Amino acid sequence: MIKITTKDVEELAVNVVKKSIVKSGFLSQYINENDKEQFWDGFVYIYNNRRKRKEDFEGRVSVQVKGTLKTNLSKDEISYSVDIVDLKGFLKDGGTILFVVYINEEENKEKIYYTALSPVKLTTLIEKYKSQGSKSIKLKTFPDEPERKSTIFYQFFNECKKQSSFKSADMLSVEDMNEI
Repeated sequence: MIKITTKDVEELAVNVVKKSIVKSGFLSQYINENDKEQFWDGFVYIYNNRRKRKEDFEGRVSVQVKGTLKTNLSKDEISYSVDIVDLKGFLKDGGTILFVVYINEEENKEKIYYTALSPVKLTTLIEKYKSQGSKSIKLKTFPDEPERKSTIFYQFFNECKKQSSFKSADMLSVEDMNEI
């Protein structure tokens, strides 16, 4: 078997995510391969109609795609370490959906995991773990159903728009809210 390089793994991961997004009804992907951008690999555009014309455009969500070789693709949830500096970059853009693709090279199979990193979630993670260099984040299986994929992006986009207006405000803990 030919050993694939890290670059090959990343390219495979991006292609798996692109293919999955293309199969959804209301989303279009603009994700670059061999991307050299600081924090993102591209964007997913959201439309309110399957025609995907300019007048149907609702907005876009930035995405980051990571790939890794794994033999076990049976988990429904995984953890992935993300640098705090990357979380800060994601926050500056108003949120990001992070994809991690597990690739089983021997069986020629892949599994996509994701987490939606909204401004509030990012702010909380950054504040809580700012003294550390990285944070392990939980991701869950990205669905196969086109409607669920579209819903994830649409809801995330709307949440990020709402949260961006107060992303720099101090976040209250549960204890703080109980004292109010």
